[in-house]
Order: sequence, then structure tokens, then C-alpha cells
Amino acid sequence: MLATAGLVVALAGGALVGLPGPAGAAPPGPLAQAPKFASLLYDTDPNTTLIVSGQGPDGAVVGAGVTPTRGALRQEPSGTNVLGERARDNAYRIAKVSATALVGRTASQMAAIIRHAIDGGCTELIRGVVHNFGCASHLVTIDEASPTFANPATGGSGYAGRHLSQAMALLARTASPWGTSYAARVGIYVDAGVTVSIDVGHGRNHNLNARGKPQYAAFTDLMPGLARAGALWVEMYQGVRIGAGTAPMTPAEWRTLPGRFVGFLEAYGGNVTSVHYMFGNAGAPTRSCADPQACVWSLAALPGINRAVLANGPGEYRLGGQAAAWLAQFDNYFPSPANVPLLGW
Repeated sequence: MLATAGLVVALAGGALVGLPGPAGAAPPGPLAQAPKFASLLYDTDPNTTLIVSGQGPDGAVVGAGVTPTRGALRQEPSGTNVLGERARDNAYRIAKVSATALVGRTASQMAAIIRHAIDGGCTELIRGVVHNFGCASHLVTIDEASPTFANPATGGSGYAGRHLSQAMALLARTASPWGTSYAARVGIYVDAGVTVSIDVGHGRNHNLNARGKPQYAAFTDLMPGLARAGALWVEMYQGVRIGAGTAPMTPAEWRTLPGRFVGFLEAYGGNVTSVHYMFGNAGAPTRSCADPQACVWSLAALPGINRAVLANGPGEYRLGGQAAAWLAQFDNYFPSPANVPLLGW
């Protein structure tokens, strides 16, 4: 799930620790939730428990809690039923396919692996023991679309990107028993090695430098597959750890990356309605930003594409010690329950 650090460092060229700016977090204002609002929680059990319950380890109330009635989904595998008791939360548990299980496969083999995860829920063989995590959502994520899926001439692993797009085309033509195509039940984590490259790249394919020469990875093989997915969970953090969390995107990246990524996606038939942010640790406080999560969310809520993506519902990954701060921002921007039927992503 961590982004590809080397590529991001080479492209971003900025500080990866701390959040330098903005001058202050914009006053939070409730956003109108998109029709298919969802919030995907991909974190440790203690952090997820805090976010879902709204209570800290000492029992103190820190927020309203992000439950399934507010759009919460839980990425499996995990340790506990933090979304509910006695399997009431199984319909909100999301299965996962590792990208390593797909690379090197043909399109039909990829499609079969993804469809099996959707049909069969989330069982995993861990140290020789089969564990059933009780997924009944019939949704799956692919963890993750990285530079491994770039065009082969620009650093990708063979035709992984092309084969994934072909697999998604096969799944898009196949109706599922749950009222959507199989492709619509697929979510894909998109790491910073992909999005930062698209953000800094020039030209129609976002792979040229400022002099018009090829320099960055090209993702034209991958983009048709991303466009067919039911949800894209864009990782807005770098591949560098901060304690138990991750390093944040820079403010400059927050301002340009969402719009450039969505614009590229739309060129392949995708839509902003499928795009979500995955928030990570927002770094340390600075003189200009005492509450890093508030500053990051204010960047996510900038008018235009940024705000449209945030309204689709935020996800989170390994917040470290900022779970309560992330929940506070969720409550500020989304105070009302989503109450959206889970028909797909």
C-alpha cells in the first residue's frame, strides 16, 4: 500500500516530512455528499475502532463515529469486527486482491482472480491456516496500481497495465448477481508513483518533461482499466513512513494533482464520481499549520475538482497518531449520515 518512494522523491523534489503550509486551514463547511458516498477505512484495529466508535482508548468521546450509516467500509484482512457485532458488519467488509497476484498473468487470468474475490468473499491462507474475514459486500480492492503497471517501455513490468485494462473490460461486460457489472464492484488503490508522475508530466500522455522530451512513466496502458473501475482510491501520501503513519503530499501537489489526474482519467471515459482520496498521516505541525489534518482537508476541499472528489467520501490509511484529528475533520465536513444503500462502489 505504500507508494513507490524512489519515483516520488525524484518527481516531487520537495520535503516529505511535515506539511509546509498553507497559511491556515480554511474554515470547515459541510459538503453535500455524493450519491454513492463511501469512506474506506484501511488502518490498524485501534485506529479503526476509534474512528468507528468515536471514542478514544480511555473512553473519552472524540467524535460522532464513522459507522456504516455514515458510509464506513472496512478493508480486510483485519483483526476484529469493529464495524459491528455478530457479523452485522460483514456487508461492509471489502475483500482485497494484491497486485502481486495479478502481475505476470494474462487478462483472462486476472479477470478470474478478481471475480473469484468478488464472488467468494475474503478468505486468506495465513501461515498455513485458512482465515475467513466474513466479507459479504461482494466488493474488492486491488492493492495497488503502481508504476509496475506503467507501459513496458517506461518501466512497467511487461504488459501488466494493458492486461489489467483488458481484464477490466472483460469484467465490465459481465453482469454480477448484485445489479452491477463485475468491473463496477472493483476498487483500485492508485499510488503516488502513478499520480505524481501524471501530475508533473506534460503532453497528451503526461510523460514528457518541460522540453517536450519523454522522461516520466507512461500509463496509457493502465488508464482504460482505471476508467472502468467502480472506485479509485487515490493515495494522497508518499512512500515514506512517519512513525506508524505515512508522509503527506505537499500543498502544491494537493492543488494540482487531483485535477490533472481526473482530467487524464476522463480522456479514457472515466469520471470524477469514481475518485476518492485516501488520507494518510498529515505530518507534524508547523508554524503556519498547527493542525496538519485540518490543513490537508482544507486543501482537499478547494473549489473545483478537489471538492468534488472529497464529496465522494474520504478513505484513510495508517493515520498513526492522527485518527482522532482525522475523525474531527470528517465530522466537520460530513456531519449528516450518508444513509446510502450499498449497491456497489
